[in-house]
Amino acid sequence: MTKIRRISEFQHEFSFLRASENFELYFNQFLLSDLGKIYTAIPWDDLVSVLRLDFTEIL
Repeated sequence: MTKIRRISEFQHEFSFLRASENFELYFNQFLLSDLGKIYTAIPWDDLVSVLRLDFTEIL
């Protein structure tokens, strides 16, 4: 009969705090991810001005 072992690598901690409370922490982790690296490589301000986007109409 095999014993049940706890493997610490598979145990995750979940934060029950809202994202608004730790936005800076979440955003910094996002920037370190692959998707965050793509996000920082895109010149968003230049794209908005070239495409002449106006976000005031959306809101």
